[in-house]
Amino acid sequence: LRSLDDALALRAVIEQKPERMVIVGAGFVGSEVAATAATAGVPVTLVDVAPHPVMPFGPELGEIVAARHRERGVDLRTGTGVEAFEPDHGGGLRAVRLTDGTEIEAGHALIALGAVPNTEWLAGSGLELDAGAIVCDATLTTATDPDILAAGDPVRWPHPLTGGEPVRVEHWTTASEQGQAAGRNALLEPAEREPYVNPPFFWSDQYDLKLQAAGVIGQAERFELAESDEERGARVYAGTRDGRLVAVIGVNAAALFGPYRQRLAAEV
Repeated sequence: LRSLDDALALRAVIEQKPERMVIVGAGFVGSEVAATAATAGVPVTLVDVAPHPVMPFGPELGEIVAARHRERGVDLRTGTGVEAFEPDHGGGLRAVRLTDGTEIEAGHALIALGAVPNTEWLAGSGLELDAGAIVCDATLTTATDPDILAAGDPVRWPHPLTGGEPVRVEHWTTASEQGQAAGRNALLEPAEREPYVNPPFFWSDQYDLKLQAAGVIGQAERFELAESDEERGARVYAGTRDGRLVAVIGVNAAALFGPYRQRLAAEV
């Protein structure tokens, strides 16, 4: 799933309601598509090598998402990967064979296994790349040229919530904010530029679950329930590292989440 054409083709498949769709990867994109397809009446098998969906959320929240998928009829297969896609006689898909030896009959498969920065065109440009990401300082100025700034998914830059370690974020809120920050800084001399320190923020809608997250989830050593409204099914989890707040996650907690996001922003 890479382009608009891919998305349109996926929508057409869901509208056709095939006998079964296999989704490889239970991250945010894979889980969201699984929820959409299952709600539309498409039989879905969701496969991931991880022990639970949305792996960055940790086991407790991952199991909340897993339970919701199973309640809605999704055949969730965790702890296993895909060994092969078996074609039918017409060149289409007949089945998907998993690494545990299981074979799942399916007419369509979606691969949603994460993103790779599209920076091959920068080879030979003189810009420093790290695993395909453009290396920048805290102001989004590239490490090798003060006249070039970068923003969005391909950027790796130091963030206060990571202790200054470079991080790359694939959320459109960050890309939008970085674009504005880089544009402002491009008008200034390097010494006058301001660092981009906003905590990353994103959300995911799956069935009746609205998941919101801010901060750098992977930096958290542990998550604890910070606040809940059981009547509304709302929960907020706080992620800490060395006693410091580095991430917050909300489950159906739009009303509760805002102050925690503000507190996280105050941390930086």
